[in-house]
Amino acid sequence: MPEQRTPADDDRLSRALKNLELEKDEVPAFNRVRDWIGRGDFANTKAPSSRTPAVARIALATAVILIVAAFGAFNITRMGKHGPPITAVVGTPSPSASPLASPSPTPLPTPTPHAVSPLPATAPPQGSWQQLAPMATPRKDFTATVLTNGHVLIAGGQYNSGANGGQATAQVEIFNPSTGKIAPAAQMGVARAGHTATLLPDGRVLVAGGYTQLGNQALTSAEIYDPVTGGWSSTGSLNAGRAQHAAVPLASGQVLVVGGGAYPANGISPHGSAPAQLAAEIFDPVSGTWSTVAKPVLDRPVHPTATLLPNGRVLVVGGQYMWNSPDESQERSELYDPGSNTWSLVPSDTRSGARQFQSATLLPSGQVLVAGGMHDLTPIGAASLYDPATNSWTELPNMSENRCGQGAVLLSTGRVLLVGSGCWADQSAAVEEYDPASYRWFPVAPLSAPRGFVVAVVAGADRVVAFGGTIPAGAPTAAVELFSIR
Repeated sequence: MPEQRTPADDDRLSRALKNLELEKDEVPAFNRVRDWIGRGDFANTKAPSSRTPAVARIALATAVILIVAAFGAFNITRMGKHGPPITAVVGTPSPSASPLASPSPTPLPTPTPHAVSPLPATAPPQGSWQQLAPMATPRKDFTATVLTNGHVLIAGGQYNSGANGGQATAQVEIFNPSTGKIAPAAQMGVARAGHTATLLPDGRVLVAGGYTQLGNQALTSAEIYDPVTGGWSSTGSLNAGRAQHAAVPLASGQVLVVGGGAYPANGISPHGSAPAQLAAEIFDPVSGTWSTVAKPVLDRPVHPTATLLPNGRVLVVGGQYMWNSPDESQERSELYDPGSNTWSLVPSDTRSGARQFQSATLLPSGQVLVAGGMHDLTPIGAASLYDPATNSWTELPNMSENRCGQGAVLLSTGRVLLVGSGCWADQSAAVEEYDPASYRWFPVAPLSAPRGFVVAVVAGADRVVAFGGTIPAGAPTAAVELFSIR
């Protein structure tokens, strides 16, 4: 029967192992073997009446050294210099998969996140906000889509709260940035909030999913707005109802939807890392049909973000139910490869932890700025950059204040404007810009009043419009404000 090791034995073993000169990619194997020695039979047996001879203890240390070295050599032979491959979940190939795509995604390196310090920089102009005529309907959980003619299509949303609240509207309005005015437009066929709206290559807008009454069954219906006719038409339905999901146009012109929740809720785990219950789906605007594709690795029912990368893959961040769970210390993001129809976990962003209601903005460099969000029902100030070229995270200095449910837009200067904050409480009027050249955050002119869940869009050169959202009492608002950079 194996013996119970004493602290002195552990100390001798540690000194022996420390003499090993391990390659960087052998360190994980070393740690796993070291941890293994502390578990199982080694940790649970009773100590014999007499100590095992020293030669046996030396033999044990030698055996462990040989195991570590052999394991490291095997890893080097198998993986070369690229480190361990990211975990992939492979689904049935999509009908839209490129015939030139590789059958599986290319393994990416998995470096550890590193932090950067702010560099000297000149603060941007403070800019100014102008209050415009409000929308006809208060809205939260709605969409605002910039059309090819520069006008903004404002669709749906939740218009009330409190007792018997959470109801959606079918009303649609169009904002004209040239005049600064909003005009009514044809209503959608279905009242919906928590939906997505995606500009298609031909200038039409696809609206999909959502809910009509918060807490009721999520919608499978989808419809398309045609700016030429000014009308709506039904299109193919989603294979699974979903609300508060993410949608992103792919390089092929098709649209990927991922995450979101179905009601009654499914796949929601209070302990975090639940496998995804909803498969992703792809919409083909030519046929007007949806195809179910591979499931993501993890369940993301609460407003994840989805960003199309320059390499054609899609980065999906956040949206997990991980409140007060042992898994929430890490942000477990994923990549979708439409060519091979596979999902791959990317390295964890450990500083922010799991979050919902963050913003994700593609920068001209091809990196993605992920900022703020809600962690344990509390806004956070963390911000990070994801670099698809190195599959790594860079931890940025914190924002000037904690934020969740903020609006985020890329300015013509290459900077990113974040507008407002507040998911259910802690609304803020604060606005700031991120400067990618210096890794700095600069406060600029604030909104006229605190607002959360703001939907912000670029409307002409150096101008941003902030629509709707919620006021500090949590009720939807119809406010519209125009930001001029100079």
